Amino acid sequence: MRTQNKILNLLITTVLIFGMFYTSYRYPFMINDSTTSPYYSDTPKWLAVGKYLFFGFLLLYVISYKLLNKQELIIYRPLYLLSYMTLSVVPMFYGLMIKDFMLVETGVFFLIPAGLHLFSSNYFSYQKLNKIIVFIIYIAIASEVIQLLLFLLFNRLPALAYDNSISVRFGSFLDDPNGFGVLLAFFIGFSFSFFKGIKRTLLLSLLFIFLILTQSLTAIMSVILAVIIFIIIFYIRFLRLIAKIMIKTIIPIVTILIVIGILQYKKIIEIYNKFLETKIGSISQHLDVLDIVGRLKPIQLIGLEPKGWIGESGYINILGNFGVVYLMLYIMVGLFAIYKYYRVINDKQFPTERKAFASGAFLFLITTYIATANLPFDQIFPINLFLTLVLGLSSSDILFGNNNSKSVVKK
Repeated sequence: MRTQNKILNLLITTVLIFGMFYTSYRYPFMINDSTTSPYYSDTPKWLAVGKYLFFGFLLLYVISYKLLNKQELIIYRPLYLLSYMTLSVVPMFYGLMIKDFMLVETGVFFLIPAGLHLFSSNYFSYQKLNKIIVFIIYIAIASEVIQLLLFLLFNRLPALAYDNSISVRFGSFLDDPNGFGVLLAFFIGFSFSFFKGIKRTLLLSLLFIFLILTQSLTAIMSVILAVIIFIIIFYIRFLRLIAKIMIKTIIPIVTILIVIGILQYKKIIEIYNKFLETKIGSISQHLDVLDIVGRLKPIQLIGLEPKGWIGESGYINILGNFGVVYLMLYIMVGLFAIYKYYRVINDKQFPTERKAFASGAFLFLITTYIATANLPFDQIFPINLFLTLVLGLSSSDILFGNNNSKSVVKK
């Protein structure tokens, strides 16, 4: 059992740390996408493919251990396992068939929750996971502060930025404002539940400021909607706490912004107009995707003729490539996971440590599933990786200690 404990913790912690920090080479080495910055170079193929090779070796190691050290293969909650295998195999098969690697990216990381269903909940310690998450939050804050200072002092631009432009978007260690904006949903939910007092107030204030600095309208609106949903669902329990946090953080920040707005309204209007100009092209791209839906053939709607990459909306991409049934399954596993995390947050028997992760996962899932309507987060690393990890932890009940449904496969 101790060995299984080590293997499961290795799988989860490695996936988490590896996923979060793999792309941290972007900012210091100025490697990302040359089309979004005149100073950045495109990501080399070996770096782009490297994460999949590492991930493949990790899964191979875990599966090899299970096969070589057990007389029987126990599959916990086999219906979920079947769902994740479907969500994984279909995109990878179609992607290889039409030679479009972006389709593969939609499905490859669904092998993670499938792998988690091979382990019992008794083997995992969530305290260690929370320590890693706290460390990641501190690194995110430090990275963002360093990038801001370098920009203000030396005009060092992040990946999505241009000289003499209002469009300077910060994405911390991801150097991706859209992805970091969605990831902030998890940090906000986790920090709200895990930290207390002035430390929580300070961290939440910083995280919301960082959200604004992403200048990602998709992430900002999705996080706000997720927070509103969170407040509505847990309204009675958290009403006083939310009121205190609003008094300490949101109201003072809004008051300061209003005063600045009154004193500098002409400059703010000028900045707003410039900002709007930078967003017109992006907005038109998102709207163009809606026209594609009407041009999809019935054979594409049932998932038998993948088109390859379509546009900015993740859901429309999924619909056009894998069909209605796949899209419904993709959404359903997310809804079930949101419900499972809701149960943990709402149940007094679970300790704060588990509720902290559940709160972060709850906000992250809602944010991601809202944001995917406007951006293809099913293909954006590491959001797609972290999404599958969060899904797997809920459906396998590793965090919640309840694996009643299982199937035994004799070797």
